[in-house]
Amino acid sequence: MKRILFCCLPILVVCVYAVSAGELPPLALENGENRIALTLVNASGSDIPTVSASVDNANIPAWLSVQSETGAINAPKGTRTQEKLFLIFTLKDAPAGAETVVPLTLSDALGNTWSYRVTIRADAPRPLPDALIWNFPNPFNPDTAISFSLASGRSVSIAVYNALGQKVRTLVDGPRAAGKHTVRWDGHDDAGRSVSSGVYFCTMTAGKYRNTMKMLFAQ
Repeated sequence: MKRILFCCLPILVVCVYAVSAGELPPLALENGENRIALTLVNASGSDIPTVSASVDNANIPAWLSVQSETGAINAPKGTRTQEKLFLIFTLKDAPAGAETVVPLTLSDALGNTWSYRVTIRADAPRPLPDALIWNFPNPFNPDTAISFSLASGRSVSIAVYNALGQKVRTLVDGPRAAGKHTVRWDGHDDAGRSVSSGVYFCTMTAGKYRNTMKMLFAQ
């Protein structure tokens, strides 16, 4: 069996590591969406093609769901992947301190599988601000994930503008619950046309809060 080292990078930039298959260090997550990035380090002597991650949601409690956000990535031999696998762990009405063990499986195109267990603990809720957090990757091609948070449930607008200040795409326009959220932009405008490479601006408006960040679409 090939050997994969495996890094989980939560959106709050807290890293945990594990070697080979087995038990992973626990993750303390908050209610709402928690985006986890998986970086693979192929320590074997051969390439590992099209690695994907999956979770069996049938074996986890009702307060937790896990969604794979990325299809698959390649892990060339002896390298740490620049591409990442992304998982969204969503906690809904989880009591503080509640725990569960999540079975996580990596598989490749050759039929190899790696099984992991990660303990998820519901962290005590902490006040969140209204904030446009970041987008990743940046520069990006073909798409990027935009993260934001809301202090309370309210109507929010997130839109993308070009360098001339013209609106290109409306990503969010309506009520969202309090907590952390992620929305993707696929490099297309509201009419479904692919935009040209260049600098774009993402603006979030929620009540009195308004913020803009710069994004680079590089074809």
